[in-house]
Amino acid sequence: MRPSLLRCANGFMLGIWMPAKFIPPLLIADHVKILRRIGKRQPMELLDLPEMEDERLRSAMKFMGAVAKAAYQIRPELCVSICARIVDISLRRGYTPETAIGYLAYGVIFRGGVRGDHAAGYQFSRLVLALIERFDNHQQRAEVTFVSGYFANSWIQGLADSEELFRRAYRAGIETGDNFHASCACSGIVQNMLMRGADLDDVLNESERFGEFLNRVQTTENVGTMLAIQQTIRNLRGQTASERSFSDESFDEQAFVATLASYGSPHLAHYYFVDKMLSQVLWDRLDEAGAVLDQSKRYLKESPGMQHAAEHHFLSGLIHARLADTASGRVRRRHVRAVKRAARRHRKWATDAPATFAHKHRLLEAEQNRLLGYNETAAARYDEAIELAERHGYQNTQSIAHERAGRFHLT
Repeated sequence: MRPSLLRCANGFMLGIWMPAKFIPPLLIADHVKILRRIGKRQPMELLDLPEMEDERLRSAMKFMGAVAKAAYQIRPELCVSICARIVDISLRRGYTPETAIGYLAYGVIFRGGVRGDHAAGYQFSRLVLALIERFDNHQQRAEVTFVSGYFANSWIQGLADSEELFRRAYRAGIETGDNFHASCACSGIVQNMLMRGADLDDVLNESERFGEFLNRVQTTENVGTMLAIQQTIRNLRGQTASERSFSDESFDEQAFVATLASYGSPHLAHYYFVDKMLSQVLWDRLDEAGAVLDQSKRYLKESPGMQHAAEHHFLSGLIHARLADTASGRVRRRHVRAVKRAARRHRKWATDAPATFAHKHRLLEAEQNRLLGYNETAAARYDEAIELAERHGYQNTQSIAHERAGRFHLT
């Protein structure tokens, strides 16, 4: 399919080409052009570029911004491609309010989240937040603030800091009627709290408070994230049918899971599988943990650059480490390689955000060294993981590290 030529409402040619479907070479070409135009400048140095004067182009930018938002729900790659075109035009012809959306998808999501250049993603998130203030853009404040926390801030400043951005996004969404991003912010806050090991009473209270809002505005998928988190907590407290099950007298886990395939935002469905993995790791239920891990893998492509995807990789490493204990030969080597891969991922992430990832990296290294027979190094890494998890308030990781270290010393 050829790219389509944008037209304004009266049919006047705007002369801006926009891809009608995702074409990887076009995105690569735009990416290279943007890198050349930016040169050695840091993202914040781009803040004070002049505004766009051409009214036809301003109309085109509004249209492209609207199409990009719609595209994100259908084909995120197409959204990024359109937004790269927005950035290229903005750098050449001047800024409009939609420039923030361009930088958001191209700089924060694509370069920061998808490509893993977290430092660049964080700098672009500062730029888009500043652009929102420059244009006094209330209507897009909730969206930009939420996405900045979701894909960028959390990889540098940590989960607790990102929760503050989510709370700002929630308030902005309430003020402007942007219920979608306000709802996503609710999910981000509570899921972050669970992953960073906040007190379970606090997590449950927040989930119930936000749940009232989500039920009122009928954002079904975010209601589902709250249910998954609440059932995780009830399971860990022994209030569900069994350690393996999230079902209770008011929640049918099998029926709930059947609804996840219909989610328009599959990354929200992914929350359930990550949270179920966490509960089964804490219960040390290997069979169930391994089965949920296989299900969670299918959602990874829907969650690039998101913190719950990182949590998947951490829990995956822990699950493979325990499965290796009862395996032999080729199967055991496969599990050990999976632990090594998880440890390598966390080594890089710990460099960018030590408060979030250093303790997890140490624990995965402890498991790796244990499996390879390097007992002195393993013992030291367990101690480091426990100390770092305690320092940064990750009670769940601290608990797992104590359990794994105790098992190691017993053997």
